Amino acid sequence: MNHRDWDQPLALPQEQEKLPPGGYEFKMLGWDGGVTQGGTPYIEVRLDIDGQTIRHRLWDTDKADWKMYEFWTATGVRKHGEKMSVRRGFDASIGQTGRCEVVHNDNGYVEIKEFLDPTDVPF
Repeated sequence: MNHRDWDQPLALPQEQEKLPPGGYEFKMLGWDGGVTQGGTPYIEVRLDIDGQTIRHRLWDTDKADWKMYEFWTATGVRKHGEKMSVRRGFDASIGQTGRCEVVHNDNGYVEIKEFLDPTDVPF
């Protein structure tokens, strides 16, 4: 894994160029699981999008399983209709690429709206 030089000053947040809204290719760098202070479990994926590392949370609840399936389909590790476990799906996605739609939320932060099916028309 490539690490940045820890002796170099970090860019200030306002100096970092924000990704404009639109369609992007991403590469899956890794994932971790966690639980919010309110007790909701989540999976946080780390994605490289246009040279920036973006962290995105996928809620690990029955109601949100569709979003994990959307992610695994986008990375090509799952076919439509195929069941998959959380660990198998995310471990298999590391290093894979896919496409997503980036938007800015109400606070102006970069957010991933949707992971796109690889069979869809390119953006």
